[in-house]
Amino acid sequence: MELLVASALGLVVILAGIQLLRTHAALALQVQADLGASSGAVWALRTALRDVKRAGADPLQRGLPAVATAHPSAFALTRDADSDGAIDVRSEESVGFAWSGRQGGRVARRVGAQSMAVVAEVPEGGLRLRYFDGRGRELSATGGLGDADRARVRRVEVDLEVVERIGHVSGRVLLSGGASVRVREGVR
Repeated sequence: MELLVASALGLVVILAGIQLLRTHAALALQVQADLGASSGAVWALRTALRDVKRAGADPLQRGLPAVATAHPSAFALTRDADSDGAIDVRSEESVGFAWSGRQGGRVARRVGAQSMAVVAEVPEGGLRLRYFDGRGRELSATGGLGDADRARVRRVEVDLEVVERIGHVSGRVLLSGGASVRVREGVR
């Protein structure tokens, strides 16, 4: 009888240990998914905001455009990095960010003629770009900003939602940030 009770108690302890390991493994996967989503989103957001801050550099003050295109889920920015008074669209003087529905949704960064995914998986609507003029008024970019409105852009706000899936577990993070475009007011 004592052997039977000891065996039953041992089985209960083993089953509790197995359940504890399962719980720990599930928690570890969730933390890993959350960290993956966060690190991807932080890197992509910092990269986009750095590009916004660098846009509009015009050392020769020729009135070069800072914002080449502006849509709710994509932008293209320019700057005269080599001070030659022109924008070389095949170089780092032309950068862009855009959401793509390919491969479950991703955000790609284009530098010159090269493009690469900076973060995936970004659901549809997971990259939201908003544009503001010098007085802080939001410019409606629903169909894309026209030439006149793009010339008025002084700040870009970025909202980014990233999902990281590990097996059946997913982590999700939403980050927001903004940056000002480098534009000399007297030029435009």
